Amino acid sequence: MINSKILGYIEKLKDLDGEVRYVAARELGKLGDKDAIPVLIEVLRDKNERVRAVAALALGELGSHSVVPVLKELLKDEHYGVRG
Repeated sequence: MINSKILGYIEKLKDLDGEVRYVAARELGKLGDKDAIPVLIEVLRDKNERVRAVAALALGELGSHSVVPVLKELLKDEHYGVRG
């Protein structure tokens, strides 16, 4: 069962406001729960480059080797902040 905090942040990832999505993705990384990995991977396709960048950082914070190939793909992102 997924933690209720994770579910709350997942809901906020659907918000129209990029800042709300940014904070939600950042907080998912801080929770340290690997259940957030699939959701954060989806967030890497967000239209907002700041949201994509913080999702990548959150995935890195979760420390799962399974996300390495996904993070490598971000090196092709058009925005430096996402690649960096």
